Amino acid sequence: MVAWRSARTWRARGWIRVMAVALPLLLLPVAVWPSLLGAAFQVDPPPSRIAFLCATYLGFAVVAWVAFRLRITVSRGVVRVTNAGRTTVFEADDVLAVQPTARGVRFVIEGRDPVVAYAVPCPPPNPGQRPRWLDVAEAVAGEDPARVVIIRGRAPARGVRSASADAHTTAYRFTGAGLEAEVAVCRRALGLLRPRLHEVVVTLGPADDWPPELSAEVAARVGPRRRRRARQHGRPDRLPADLTLDLGSRGGHGDHGDHGDHGDLGDLGDHPSDATFALLLRLTPWVVALEARSLTGVLAAAVFDRCRDARFLLTALEHEDLLATVVESGLGPQSLVLDGPRGA
Repeated sequence: MVAWRSARTWRARGWIRVMAVALPLLLLPVAVWPSLLGAAFQVDPPPSRIAFLCATYLGFAVVAWVAFRLRITVSRGVVRVTNAGRTTVFEADDVLAVQPTARGVRFVIEGRDPVVAYAVPCPPPNPGQRPRWLDVAEAVAGEDPARVVIIRGRAPARGVRSASADAHTTAYRFTGAGLEAEVAVCRRALGLLRPRLHEVVVTLGPADDWPPELSAEVAARVGPRRRRRARQHGRPDRLPADLTLDLGSRGGHGDHGDHGDHGDLGDLGDHPSDATFALLLRLTPWVVALEARSLTGVLAAAVFDRCRDARFLLTALEHEDLLATVVESGLGPQSLVLDGPRGA
């Protein structure tokens, strides 16, 4: 049973509410007495100007009302989203994902249409700054760590520049000394990058030592035509050298279930892109090379030689997380070093 924290409320930023009230008040003297700006003084202003002034300040009043009305409230497992036109109430247990978008936090809800809360828009954060939508996601997930992983892990790549904002990333190089630890680190890095990955090109190694179920899954994705082409080019395992995996631009909606040795890796649900990402994680111990790109074409990850060498484009928070994984895997901090800045 999920344990819920105390009630929390998120509203539009304080400076937005202040500006919605202060700006009309500051402009009021000039609007009423244009002579303050050097215009000719009029004892009886024309009716058209009075009507325009009234309409303008009516618009200001509506904007101020909306700024103070917008909010998200999470209390005892119930989420209340108040937008300008309506208030929507739903159970937090029904929330499958909390996604950052430019318009606001988007709640994906089981059995109903998604709800966007305009009170918390999600622009790119400053380096090292914690985005507000993460706080909302954790409040909706409650104190169940598994739900936190599920809900926070499902941020779509399209239009999302939040905790994984490409504009504030730096390239890091990883080198390891033991296959098991290297694979664990690379899987963790891919899990951190998952929200903004779109397409992955994998160069496969020999499939002689693959688990049978992995070979069967790859063969099913490749299809008979490409297997015949690979056989004609001398591939004894009848699999092509390169495999392109489309991770899509959104997270899945299923239950992540048990992640096994993968750890906290975000999307592992039942959407096709989630199954593809899970396959990518299982393939990492056997890849000769892997290139993962975002929707904009940015090279976010490059893994070589069965995870012995890799480069990742990480934010400051992602770097801290991955560095902790490196140390936990028994590798020294020097295994993850700065590889130079790369703009997105």
